[in-house]
Amino acid sequence: MAIDIFSGDGVFAMTVPQLSKQIVPRVRRIALWLNELNDDYLQAFRSEGVEIVALLQATHPQVSSFTVHDLFYGNDQLSQFAKIVAPADWIDNDSYRQYALCVQRMGFFPGSTTMDTHSGGIYPASELEDWARVHLNHALRLLEGTGAEEVWFGFTPHLGVDNMLALAALKTGRKCLVFQQSRSAPKFTCRQLGAPSSHQFRELGWKPWEQGATPPNLFYMRDNLNPNRWHGDLAPRLRLFFQQLRAFDRAGVSQRMHYAASRRGWWWLCYLLELTDARTRGWAWQRKYSRKQYAREREDRDGIRDLATLGKFVYFPLQYEPEENVHVLGGNYRNQLDAVIALHQALPEGWSLAIKENPMQTWQHRGVPYHLRLRDLDRVKFIHPSTPSLALINAACLVATITGTAGYEALLAGKPCVYFGNPWYKGLPGTVQFVEGIDLSLCATTEIEQDALDQGVNALFSGMADGLIHPRYANIHAAHHHLPDLYREAVRSMLRISASLA
Repeated sequence: MAIDIFSGDGVFAMTVPQLSKQIVPRVRRIALWLNELNDDYLQAFRSEGVEIVALLQATHPQVSSFTVHDLFYGNDQLSQFAKIVAPADWIDNDSYRQYALCVQRMGFFPGSTTMDTHSGGIYPASELEDWARVHLNHALRLLEGTGAEEVWFGFTPHLGVDNMLALAALKTGRKCLVFQQSRSAPKFTCRQLGAPSSHQFRELGWKPWEQGATPPNLFYMRDNLNPNRWHGDLAPRLRLFFQQLRAFDRAGVSQRMHYAASRRGWWWLCYLLELTDARTRGWAWQRKYSRKQYAREREDRDGIRDLATLGKFVYFPLQYEPEENVHVLGGNYRNQLDAVIALHQALPEGWSLAIKENPMQTWQHRGVPYHLRLRDLDRVKFIHPSTPSLALINAACLVATITGTAGYEALLAGKPCVYFGNPWYKGLPGTVQFVEGIDLSLCATTEIEQDALDQGVNALFSGMADGLIHPRYANIHAAHHHLPDLYREAVRSMLRISASLA
């Protein structure tokens, strides 16, 4: 199959075999997308003969690194690679929608190169398609310029530019693998993008898991990611902040202040910071209105406190947006309200749908059209935010979610779970995928035996690859002196998976 790729000087044709003919059975040159790479992990790659020719999002002084800002706007290194323009038909409707959902969650405070999901993912609809093509071209130039043979992701692409990198890899015949770390074990799953299934990886003979079903570690919902937070996280941030002050880096200081203020809900400070720069002044008024509208809507519905008044109900905890777990892993329900409406239409007579807002949710993705769509659903009941989620799970007939952890918590409590997307726990006893015409009253009669759930979890984790692929999870999986072994085990597992593919 010939693919026309347009260069800056004219048109030349390359075929998929020509682009991929240098791939060898054992991977040696990879482009790695990960948001953290430490020395121990890098040494594990090198000891197994893997060369990281491009490190994406994270940075490391010993590796050719590209930040999200570099991939978004370009940098000196990318400009040195040959210019390549992708064919227009590479971006179809589904890949464009996926890109649009993902890229709007990220932004850069004007003048800053630090990406976050709070300071400014505002891109006019008229520009989105052009940005998608710019980012696809950047990805092509990087892959060809670095000579990457495969692309490995440490999580599902969900930032827009990484979606375009995955598309570029697939269109040029490169293997594109997504490795997803388990939050409950030093295990990880793998998915080959562009392939129909990943079940083949379960047959490679991984270590058995025998600890059964246990409560999930919700470290990402609490501030315990790093127990030595002052020395491990806050201290370097403060040092960088004062370095920026001394260097009169106004954009860097403003970005950090804006990020800190948004994390704490100090919207007045965000508003003042946005007003001080002509490039963000337009945001200030728009966002102030959106925040006030969201606050007004929440005040208008105090929320139900007495669960006994609900009668029979399905509990649907809203997931935080914007986020990978909805906008990517949601499948056909990448708009969370589509799932709410589908569930509302499937409710048995006399049942209601209890919704509770995510405690981490802000005004983003909660604008005027969001509330207008919800107002059309007469059997949707909002729950007061102070109501514990576990109390709702115990009182509900069943729990429904796109991919949320509440689904797994429901199984632990003996309640069935209906899921819409691609959660890690799908297939366990008590889980049911939502389909049109589903009988929710029948689903609610499902009994979950603890022994069966334990066996299901053991089988699930036993089919996952071994090792630690994401340094973010280090503190919950092993003591520091064991981490180098876990990293090397992970690299060996990734190589085994890659070698098993055609």
